[in-house]
Amino acid sequence: MKWTENLEIRFHDADASGRVAPGTALRLMEEIGNNQIEVQHPTWDELAERDQAFVINGLRLQFYQPLLPHDHISVNTWACPSKGVFFNRCYQIVRDGETIAELNSIWAMVGLSDRKIYRVNEVELCYDMDEPLSLNKPTQTRIPTEVQPEYIGSHQVRYSETDYIGHMNNTRYLDLLCDHIPDFRSRMVTSIGIKFKAEAPLGETIKLYRAKLGDTYYFRTIRSDGQINIEAEIETTIIE
Repeated sequence: MKWTENLEIRFHDADASGRVAPGTALRLMEEIGNNQIEVQHPTWDELAERDQAFVINGLRLQFYQPLLPHDHISVNTWACPSKGVFFNRCYQIVRDGETIAELNSIWAMVGLSDRKIYRVNEVELCYDMDEPLSLNKPTQTRIPTEVQPEYIGSHQVRYSETDYIGHMNNTRYLDLLCDHIPDFRSRMVTSIGIKFKAEAPLGETIKLYRAKLGDTYYFRTIRSDGQINIEAEIETTIIE
């Protein structure tokens, strides 16, 4: 069973292209997922009381049509059957009966103090479930070996980018990466894959590396201790 909420896209959700930016769309979807969690339990606060939290491991977000200001949309989300140490959740944005965007995401349940990784069978969740989406790209993203991203600059994690546990929020990475796609105003993102490897806490400086293959951009970010922070693939198309 899917959790569904209806809403209107705000004027200030659009960027300079007049369309809703990918990071904003991702936040819309994840917020509806948070609403389901708050009603069906355990809530984020209840997880924190257990010294636990969901931490995102990877995502695949696909756009089929642009989202525009004042669009009236339905956002669907649902937990999916999971196993091992990965918890799966899916999302959809629907406008006038047409699917505009879809998202597969993979999460881990982590101990906040001891960093323990919990298995699915160790955690009791009451969220409604349904079958996972079948997207044409894998959720787990890997940069092809023949692609060699080059250094393009650094970024210090700001307070406005952090989540409640003090790390850069997963949706803010998408804003950062799109800021480093040349002539982004004339492009529409069609598919995004991000693999989250290590958190970037407040004040951390991450180095950005980028490569381009056709209309696809590959990114790798590296923390100051040398650990890979994220790897990402962003497919785009030129807007005619």
